[in-house]
Amino acid sequence: MAHNKFLLASLVTSSLAVSTQILAQDPVEEHQCGLSPEAPAIVDGSSTTMEELVANSQAVQGYIAEADAFLDCQKSAVNDTTNGLSREERETRTELYETVVQVRNEIGDLFNAEIAEYRAANPE
Repeated sequence: MAHNKFLLASLVTSSLAVSTQILAQDPVEEHQCGLSPEAPAIVDGSSTTMEELVANSQAVQGYIAEADAFLDCQKSAVNDTTNGLSREERETRTELYETVVQVRNEIGDLFNAEIAEYRAANPE
């Protein structure tokens, strides 16, 4: 599990670096999507409490909603042929889109794995 959390941290760092690059290059104000959302820390299911697990679930759900809104904005900007984005800017946004999708999916997978660990550590 620690390896997966390290991989996630690397993906988030990469995503934020690409996002910052896009913001510096993007001259079209109405297509500013902001920075990609920051992924929440995931609790350790084997040692967390139910209250912490519920709070983490809410943080994960909030992150996924923010990520989906960010992805919708990025997709709209890439598909809008009238916004003046160069081919390079479109490619950079597409790379960011793919990175955020990967991080969003990994967060969901990691959280689900921690739920399974919680259940194993706390049989009813």
